Amino acid sequence: MEKETFIYNALKNICGSDKSQKQKLHDVAEWVYRNRGVKLYFCEILGSRWSFFSGFDGMIVPEERIKITDTFGILVEKSSADCHNWDEILSAVKRIIMEGQSI
Repeated sequence: MEKETFIYNALKNICGSDKSQKQKLHDVAEWVYRNRGVKLYFCEILGSRWSFFSGFDGMIVPEERIKITDTFGILVEKSSADCHNWDEILSAVKRIIMEGQSI
């Protein structure tokens, strides 16, 4: 839980209120990649289609889909998701998204 709290607080700090939703999620994806080596795409879910919204700059090969809400999800490059604290990262990212559906 301590790791999750640390990750959550770090992500919350980079989500300044003066940023757009896309910029906040881009910054979250950059932090996660830079600090944990996990590449993320944030997507809007439109029926069965997952449409890129924000996230990692550069092509990734998404191998895992994680549905956060009925309209929002995350695509993850599976090879990078094997990091030792992936569950804490995912939990913190979900909290950030769920707290501010404004994000």
